[in-house]
Amino acid sequence: MRQSESLHGPGRLQQDHESFPVHLIGATQPYGVLIVLTEPTFTITQVSQNTSDYLDIRPQSLLGKPVLDLLEPSSRAQLQQSLRTCTYHPSYVPIAMTVANTVKSFDGLVHRANQCTILELEPASPQQTGQP
Repeated sequence: MRQSESLHGPGRLQQDHESFPVHLIGATQPYGVLIVLTEPTFTITQVSQNTSDYLDIRPQSLLGKPVLDLLEPSSRAQLQQSLRTCTYHPSYVPIAMTVANTVKSFDGLVHRANQCTILELEPASPQQTGQP
């Protein structure tokens, strides 16, 4: 089973929906970054305001850049494939990105919403990255 299936299985989404705090609708999760992309170059058109906290890059500096240019070579091909085949159902993709001269690992979810492609990034847990 892929990680995306375990995180976003049919029963899980229903459970999350039923227990979701209504006062948070429309709010961005505080523990990750939301990036909106346009095709075919997957250029960043919108980002959450907290990119400085996770990527050490101001949100305005990311606008207009192809997201693939920000990634480590090891992540580019995998994300590119995920971006080209994504649907409205989130799919998991591991991401490595250089942040402040350090390679950081993120858990990525790629999906479509309306007529955009969405990339959600959360810091990977130390168990996934092999770090203490």
